[in-house]
Amino acid sequence: MINNNNNNNTESIILNAMIQNEPCIIKCDTTSWKIKDLFLDSNSNSNNSISNHSFCPDLFCKLYGQEQICVHNDSIDVEQPKLNISINEFITRIKNGEKLYAKDWHLFQFDSNKTIDADNNIDNNIDNNIDNNNNNLYHVPIEFCDDWLNWYWKRCKHGFDDYRFVYLGGKDTVTYMHHDVLYSYSWSLNLYGCKKWTLYSPKDTIHLLKKNTIDEYISDTRDGMYDPEMYPGISKTNPIVLVQEEGEAIFVPAGWYHMVENMGHMNTNPST
Repeated sequence: MINNNNNNNTESIILNAMIQNEPCIIKCDTTSWKIKDLFLDSNSNSNNSISNHSFCPDLFCKLYGQEQICVHNDSIDVEQPKLNISINEFITRIKNGEKLYAKDWHLFQFDSNKTIDADNNIDNNIDNNIDNNNNNLYHVPIEFCDDWLNWYWKRCKHGFDDYRFVYLGGKDTVTYMHHDVLYSYSWSLNLYGCKKWTLYSPKDTIHLLKKNTIDEYISDTRDGMYDPEMYPGISKTNPIVLVQEEGEAIFVPAGWYHMVENMGHMNTNPST
């Protein structure tokens, strides 16, 4: 793992992490991120900090409440069927304590003509360009400006798709073991809540396999959540465990399998 060591030069830290292909957590400036207005209380704009603000998705529900969203029910099973429900229903149910989790959610495709201004109003007919920092819900932090996968979708495929995701879930919801799309690296910034990341380097990948298989990987490496006889290699792994607080961005190296646990009451992450 690349250690920050209180170094304020975050660009150098991330560059070093990319070169060594190791995970790293840094603080990012999200002062201008309008996505915060969708999920946090109005006081979240009063200073440069995200912390100590309440989960308040009123504006989000006002803008997108009738849209349908695909969510996972983590109270059942890792292989549970997904649910298609409205955002209003999703927010209501997670507020009531249900373990629902929206993952790999293309919020930015819902309506490219809707953005949020500083007064929490709707601006219509504004081009939602990934390079336009003034009107977007967020902008790519300078530390991760080499955003070549989304550059491809925007420039070569005319915005047909993207790899910009939002994750929104309550306490104890989980993103199970996986590697990122195309074995690329990724970054994820935590707007609200707290996350626990368990990451396995590529040299540990073979140990994540189910016994006598070549393509069945373990989904959950937490104690008591798997059969050691079926996954004997887990004892040979050396995972890196990181806790991501509000306002922190994690760099996830290429080819690293990882699982993520939401530890706070509510968690909101834009990722790419």
